[in-house]
Amino acid sequence: GGATARGAGAGGDVDTPELIPSYEKGGGLWLYLNGRLKRVEMSASQIVEASPFIGMDGFIYVGRKRSVLFAVDPLSGTSSWVHSETDAFDYLRHKQQCQDCGGRDPLIISRSEYTLHARDMRTGRQRFNMTISEFVAHTAGEGG
Repeated sequence: GGATARGAGAGGDVDTPELIPSYEKGGGLWLYLNGRLKRVEMSASQIVEASPFIGMDGFIYVGRKRSVLFAVDPLSGTSSWVHSETDAFDYLRHKQQCQDCGGRDPLIISRSEYTLHARDMRTGRQRFNMTISEFVAHTAGEGG
């Protein structure tokens, strides 16, 4: 299921904003406030790129992007290696697992996580916090 980010007010308040993600490239966003649904002009990835970003809605948005790569054997479905900013790449483990794959090129899958925090500009109070993930499969021979 999709994630929503609720405001810091009491649950069920009509004036408590909810940020709702949509399944679009870059993480499309909708804002539900005062009984109305309005499309947010910027995607999660655009807000992260512009971070910190001051919105017309009285919030300041701060975000970050985290990327993880997975190499998967296309026949067995087993993972041969994983890389992220926090994980050290184990070359010896990778070499052994590549030999176990029969020398086949792995399917590379990337996961981009966009984490957004919104704070009320006047009070500094956090209004919402959410993470949207996006998966992309890459094939051999693709350009950067």
